[in-house]
Amino acid sequence: MSKKILVIDDNEAMSMLMDYILRFEGYDVTCKLSGKEGLESMRILLPDLIILDWLMPDYSGETVLEEKHNDITICEIPTIILTGMAETITLDSNYPCGHIQIIEKPFDHDSFISLIKESV
Repeated sequence: MSKKILVIDDNEAMSMLMDYILRFEGYDVTCKLSGKEGLESMRILLPDLIILDWLMPDYSGETVLEEKHNDITICEIPTIILTGMAETITLDSNYPCGHIQIIEKPFDHDSFISLIKESV
């Protein structure tokens, strides 16, 4: 059975790109275009990995991460934060559960796949 990856990114083109890359690598991918939809899907799908855009209009990546942290059923799911502004992200040391990585947009294909393989 292939690993499930949930992509949460409000940029439809970026979501489609990640969907294509990850499916080609053999992963089962679900994409959501808002933080709120992504959070709801997280609780239903219980994915093996979450790829989370940091800047989104409804629920920011930070808000999604805080909600994830407070839910025992999903807090341990590894998360990769995808952002164009990695240097501005300060992760709260109060996120004790779940492995969190950051990758900057635009990302290198090989580095992206390597990080995914490390995380699932």
